[in-house]
Amino acid sequence: MKKFILAIAASSLIATPVLAAPGQAQHNAAYQERSTHSQSIQGKPSQNQSARKAEAPRKVAKAHQWKRGERFDRSKATNYRVITNPRAYKLKSAPKGYRWVQSGRDALLVRLSNNIISSVVTNAIR
Repeated sequence: MKKFILAIAASSLIATPVLAAPGQAQHNAAYQERSTHSQSIQGKPSQNQSARKAEAPRKVAKAHQWKRGERFDRSKATNYRVITNPRAYKLKSAPKGYRWVQSGRDALLVRLSNNIISSVVTNAIR
């Protein structure tokens, strides 16, 4: 019985790649047909591509210019993160109740209680 089960397992391992080969050949033929078809179309721009070129260019959002006394809103900040090591950016450590945050390339000293900006250091992050 043990030999019978081993023989069936061995035959299934051998038969699996043989049975899968015809399907693989059909898949390769279909892939080659699609790639040659797409290469012949690439020379002409489609209607969608020409319509995209006719659209007005999109406006790029400018980085927010933060000012002292303004309320800090992290949704307006680009590349927002909390600066945990201010010494690495040549900044003094934040006083109690404040923290340094990054917005783009600027470092902002923000009060924790009401998110008012106390200090702005432009181009502090390189």
